[in-house]
Amino acid sequence: MKKIILLVLIVFYFSGCFKWFRPDNSSSGATNSAINTANASGVVGLTNWLYNNPKKVNYCPSINAVLNKTALAKWDIIILPPDDLQRWNKNWFGEIRQLNPKIKILLYASSSEIPANIATNGPWSWLKAGISPSWYLRTPEKTIASFWPGNYLLNGTSQCPIVGGKNWASYLAEFLTNEYLKTGLWDGVFLDTLWNGLSQINQGNFDANNDGVKDNPSDLDNHWREGMQQLVSLLRERNPELAIIGNGNAMYQGQNGLMLETFPIGDWKSQVDFLQSSFMKSSQPVGLINSSGEQNNLQEMRFGLASSLLLDNVYYSYDAGESAHGEAWWYPEYDLSLGQPRAPYYIISGALSPSIMATDNFSFGWGNYSTDSYQAVAELSNGAVKGFNLNPQIEWTNFLTSRFALQANKTYSLTFDYSIVSAAKKFYLEVVRFDSSGKQWLATSDILGSAGQAGTMAKSFTTDNHGDYVLSWGIEGQGAILIDNIVVTMSSPGSDVFRRDYEKGIVLVNPSAASQRIILEKEYRTISGTKAKEIVLEAEDGVILLNP
Repeated sequence: MKKIILLVLIVFYFSGCFKWFRPDNSSSGATNSAINTANASGVVGLTNWLYNNPKKVNYCPSINAVLNKTALAKWDIIILPPDDLQRWNKNWFGEIRQLNPKIKILLYASSSEIPANIATNGPWSWLKAGISPSWYLRTPEKTIASFWPGNYLLNGTSQCPIVGGKNWASYLAEFLTNEYLKTGLWDGVFLDTLWNGLSQINQGNFDANNDGVKDNPSDLDNHWREGMQQLVSLLRERNPELAIIGNGNAMYQGQNGLMLETFPIGDWKSQVDFLQSSFMKSSQPVGLINSSGEQNNLQEMRFGLASSLLLDNVYYSYDAGESAHGEAWWYPEYDLSLGQPRAPYYIISGALSPSIMATDNFSFGWGNYSTDSYQAVAELSNGAVKGFNLNPQIEWTNFLTSRFALQANKTYSLTFDYSIVSAAKKFYLEVVRFDSSGKQWLATSDILGSAGQAGTMAKSFTTDNHGDYVLSWGIEGQGAILIDNIVVTMSSPGSDVFRRDYEKGIVLVNPSAASQRIILEKEYRTISGTKAKEIVLEAEDGVILLNP
């Protein structure tokens, strides 16, 4: 039972893919690796994108990196502008897929910008040739609007004029599909500037309906969203098997995922929550996190990488920033193999030294909290608690209960390992208190499965005004289960550390403004091979620790 530990935590090419495209050139070869067919909602299933962890994306590598196929093939996703590949070196696609059959290649495009000056022989000259002058987004003063220096903004709103049966959104969807996506060389499209609105850009000084008056901010944003939804819907309709990933603060129907560029901007937790919530809008979501800084700023690189590992199916890149995005920097952490996550992330913090003897913290049965005439049997089994019910007369009962009570109005996270020895109707965890009327439950979680099934359960909850809730594990029906590695944490604003457990290690992220001392439930290894059971994690840092 030594492994059951209570941790009470004190709460405290090309130019940057560009912003903008470089004129001329492209390349390709071989059919694109299959992505699962679109599901009923029209969003493509991306189950074969689920690589090992960590997952890496290279955002618009430089021409030198593109030419070094052996090094570039180490990435899971690469995002490429269509300049120097598809038209002039088509064999490149097939050659890099021979080196990495799982690699995904996304076409970079912008939903709403085009360079002001374009060479006469290149993909963007071909795109520009079909643009009606009335499709440029203008200010109330009738000048063409701009967001990124050297680029023009297109009118991506639903108020864009119809010319020849098309507006900007429908024209762009048609051009990208016919010129690139239908070639079979690309696994999807990456749409830059796929924003949720325009009113926060250039102080909203736009005239999308061309009436000579600055647009109402709310109306402008609504019309923008309608136009961007049209673009995504048309791309999805014409390319049902390809991924659509956006760069911006929006998630449209039919879109698979989005990128958080130069992460984190603003509040770290808000951005993580936003990315996680965007996943609810796609059946098989893909997330990208791009952090930026100096090549040797390892803390900044680790912070972004560890953050990406808190969520499922998130790919990570670290480069010099949005003005370049041309680097192919590689770090030792990228070579790690963590396997699959064992549970969602949970919150811990700097810890007091834990009590090693679990009997200090837990009692078999109900302990002193209940006078049930029969309580399940519990015993130690190789350091774990084995709870079992052999009495067919008993419908349900509890075998392990915390001696400590949870404090009122506090947020807790709980994780524990379990292994089902023999199946019961169910095993369960209760957060419960007792009063004169009997049990009062705050939260419950069931553990279902057959003999031999094992896993990790993670649960977070916030207590109410009562300070006498306890944790208790029980059995309904006859069966047996092992419970081990119980970790209870109490968090408080401003000092949270986030943890996620993987098959081959753990990830810790400290987004707070202060360093945190972390005491672990067992000894881990750093990537350099050093053993660690206690670490100090600096402010805005992250770390990957490996199983012994």
